[in-house]
Amino acid sequence: MDERISAKTRYEGTIWLFGYVILVGAAEALTTFYRTREGLVDMRPGLILHGAILLSALGSSAWVRDRSVPLSNMLAVLCFGSIIRIVSLTTPLMQFAHLQLFLVSSIIIFVSIIAFGWILKIPLGEVGLKLPKLKHLPIEIGVIILSFGFGTLEYFILKPNLIITDINAVSVVITIVVLFVGTGLFEELLFRGFMQNAASKIVNPNLAIAGISLLFGFLHIGNGMLDYRIGLLDVAFASLVSLLYGFTVKKTSSIIGVSISHALTNATLFVFAPLLLG
Repeated sequence: MDERISAKTRYEGTIWLFGYVILVGAAEALTTFYRTREGLVDMRPGLILHGAILLSALGSSAWVRDRSVPLSNMLAVLCFGSIIRIVSLTTPLMQFAHLQLFLVSSIIIFVSIIAFGWILKIPLGEVGLKLPKLKHLPIEIGVIILSFGFGTLEYFILKPNLIITDINAVSVVITIVVLFVGTGLFEELLFRGFMQNAASKIVNPNLAIAGISLLFGFLHIGNGMLDYRIGLLDVAFASLVSLLYGFTVKKTSSIIGVSISHALTNATLFVFAPLLLG
């Protein structure tokens, strides 16, 4: 956090951060739980709110830029919380298998992230795209090992189906690679690399980690569409794992370890656990 930033601006940044996170949580709840009179799921109110949040974040970013560039950058990067949901809900699901959807959605978001990084002039090394120092390898290895436990725990929460139909060594390897790129590297680049990095420059770093972790957790509310208790449990679980990832990146200044851990967590959740425990 830049010591030259005034206490007033830091306070304002904290209000913006947690206000945005709460609004995204409300939009996710609307998207997941709103029903028509016939009892059918209607995602439109949630999508409308996400669209309003997105436009508000971008507009606010432009509005405060002359006064505080770090605050402006944080607001610009935070808008990806709504972009993720809008892209995932408007992608034509019937044209893609589950695994393909991961990759297609992630590529769209990745291109947007890189474009934002270029516009905001954020170097890749600053967002953690670098190898960790040797002294931090035990931390990186530890968080990677924990991924198998994380994936198993989340499997017992969600009980998802196996996402591959033709089970062989090649398909499993391809699935893990897609999960690494689509959910490990891209999501960690976004949440830890860009969001946490931008928020930490205007907000107390620990509060920044807490806010981004809560945002990450809220984006799992949709897993409770059939049972709100499952959604709330997964929100809590994802938020806690995100906290660990956030503090790991704060310590190591690298997203490599958490990206591998994130990918292996999802590989365990969607491949290994369904195969071995399903």
